Amino acid sequence: MTNGRLSILLLTVFLSWTGCSDDEGVIDIPADKAALTFHVTTRANENSEDAAITDRQFGHLLLAERKPEHSPIDGDERLHCDPAHRYDLEGSQFQIDSLLGQWYKFAFVCLPALPDTEMGKGMLIAEGNGVTYDTEHDFNKLMVNYMSALVYQENNLEEAQSEDLAIYRKVIDRWVDAVNPTSENVALTRVTGELVMDMGIPSDQFNTKEKGNVIAIEVTLPQPSLYLYIHDEANDEVITSRGVSTYRFVWNVDAGAQDTRQRFRVALLPGALDNGDTKATVTVSFENGEPEEFVLNNEDSEAIEIKKNTRTTVLFNGMHTDEFEVRYAGFDDRAFIDVADDGWYGW
Repeated sequence: MTNGRLSILLLTVFLSWTGCSDDEGVIDIPADKAALTFHVTTRANENSEDAAITDRQFGHLLLAERKPEHSPIDGDERLHCDPAHRYDLEGSQFQIDSLLGQWYKFAFVCLPALPDTEMGKGMLIAEGNGVTYDTEHDFNKLMVNYMSALVYQENNLEEAQSEDLAIYRKVIDRWVDAVNPTSENVALTRVTGELVMDMGIPSDQFNTKEKGNVIAIEVTLPQPSLYLYIHDEANDEVITSRGVSTYRFVWNVDAGAQDTRQRFRVALLPGALDNGDTKATVTVSFENGEPEEFVLNNEDSEAIEIKKNTRTTVLFNGMHTDEFEVRYAGFDDRAFIDVADDGWYGW
């Protein structure tokens, strides 16, 4: 997003009702029309201004409801999401009609959608083999595949520094009521995080007199989190699963930048950078000497975590190459060091 915020105005959403009542949560309402207004924004930081959805983003709304064919199984509630009740959000207005007066789950997502990439709508998939996003009706199986964003950063890391590759989401449960039309503010929040590598000044951190200039810094992540479930367990949770591929992000260092601080970022889904015994690493390549490889551990020699709506800044110290200092901060750059997993979400 240009200013880090998304502003979508869903106005005068006219809903046509049929009055009915049963044990599944349908209420008796007059058979007339009502208006439901959503004012939707996403906040990237404390000071950014509202901005409309751009041609480098893709907005999407899903409506899910309770249906007999998706009754609870072993206490796990299944929700029906008809493909006809999935809407692309364009511009500042969106109108929907012909909904029943009942309980619905509204899921708003905003995805990166850079031109000439597979990002945007192509990131929407369904869990399992033999099904697609357009054929799966179980809301809890609908996902976002973040692979295209990772591949873009692998191939265009320098250009990616100026792009917003975040996923924003908000899921709300509401009874649609024709008697009492409502207006509601809905704030989408960033569910992705960032790994910020701060490698310092190459001529200070490394033996460039013997090995020559630093020419590249490569971050290798083994099977990072790749899939994001759209549902949130009604608790704003971020549920991810790992992929099977290893990703390598290469930051090239010019000869004239040896006395300049080298700092770059990679947008990621939440999760540990390590994958079990397979460690995340940083490899520094030199003009003449052999490359140097470092395991991406924190001060306690533990795996570094990426958290939702949080920048994880990793600082390299050439004097202590067996560990990195890790700082967690919101996107307004308020830094917190070694914050517990549930203690800081960026706001």
